[in-house]
Amino acid sequence: MNTEILIKVILAVVETFGFFALGALGFARKMFTKESLPGISRFAINVLTPLLIFANVAGKFTREDLVTAWIYPVLGFAMIALHAGFGYILLPFLRNRTPERKATFMHMLAVNNFIFLPLIIVSYLWPGKTVAALLLCSVGSTFAQWTIGLAVMASGNNGKLLKSLITPNSIAVVVSIIYLLLPWKLPADVMNFFIKSGDLAIPLTLVLIGASIWSSRGCWWDGIGDMLYTTFARVVIIPVLTLLLLRFIPLPEITRNIALVLAVMPASSGSVLIVREYGGDVDFAGQLILSTTLFGLITMPLLLAVVL
Repeated sequence: MNTEILIKVILAVVETFGFFALGALGFARKMFTKESLPGISRFAINVLTPLLIFANVAGKFTREDLVTAWIYPVLGFAMIALHAGFGYILLPFLRNRTPERKATFMHMLAVNNFIFLPLIIVSYLWPGKTVAALLLCSVGSTFAQWTIGLAVMASGNNGKLLKSLITPNSIAVVVSIIYLLLPWKLPADVMNFFIKSGDLAIPLTLVLIGASIWSSRGCWWDGIGDMLYTTFARVVIIPVLTLLLLRFIPLPEITRNIALVLAVMPASSGSVLIVREYGGDVDFAGQLILSTTLFGLITMPLLLAVVL
């Protein structure tokens, strides 16, 4: 594998951990507290993130994109659905199977980092059309994150399942797609408001993730067996199974390249906020974000070196 790719992956992780560090500093200085984090997290998830979704989907794509490039959102959705299926197979081997731990295990295996790290890797390997295709793919991934990613946390609870499917974020995706199909468009100033408001979501979310991880620092080494097993499942077992399956599925070159990159990604860093909001094990989620990202520095370039 070209060492330049490895350097770019490491730099992307360093940037992510820089935002985490700001959040940890804010918590250490009591700018954030355990009592204030849930409310701010709900604001980031239920207000800013829907604006980010609408700004990116409705503002950057066209009706023609939906018609001619439908395969990319389908791919993003299918990857998370596939990984959720693998999660159900791997779940019986989890030692501590409290409802919260099982919900978090399933969510962290289903939802990986589908935009930040892959965007950097794809930009280097295949600049241009493949980057645009990855952004379209993220539409399907986002919808899967807020439907399948939450549904696996609510398994066996129909009321919670319905609540998890109908969220501000899943509604934002549907509204965005409907908007693209309409003949009229919002004024530029209005779209600019959505864009600027949505731009706040990513840095604020990463800062809050850092604060959440730091708030549970005393539990980093608790249940280390489950942490190591889940990390191995997320960065080795699931990627290998997915890569083997992709060998037997005929896909266009661009689609296949994106699928290969997405297959090897670590857990989504934003999942700790989702787990906090929807009743999972926040400490376990924080452990997995750190461990899968760090171990992913080794597994991502090695696996891509084999398949590309």
